[in-house]
Amino acid sequence: MPRDDGHSSPTASDWQPTSGSYDAETNTVTLSGEWDFSLRDRLRELIDKLRASYASIDLVDTTFIDSSVLNEIVRAHNRLSACNGRLRIFVGEGHVARLLKITGLDRVLEVGRKP
Repeated sequence: MPRDDGHSSPTASDWQPTSGSYDAETNTVTLSGEWDFSLRDRLRELIDKLRASYASIDLVDTTFIDSSVLNEIVRAHNRLSACNGRLRIFVGEGHVARLLKITGLDRVLEVGRKP
């Protein structure tokens, strides 16, 4: 029998494999699953591919990020801004959107929802 302790546990349908990709055509890095310090080098490789123009990071299917991921996103934002580029972050509902709000980065970064 499931516990009803006020905490929701992820179900099998909530689980997303951790993956990341770069799409050169749309200049977008897409992440899914859980990203933390252990994946920082892989994340940096992906983000460094973003060209200094209009770029985006899609976190819609990302279920967890930590401060190291936030640091890489801010680093990308600063790099693109210095070259008159723009970085847009796409988020879904949940942890990532809450973290951006709690840290105040939703007021610094261009954050939106995918149509």
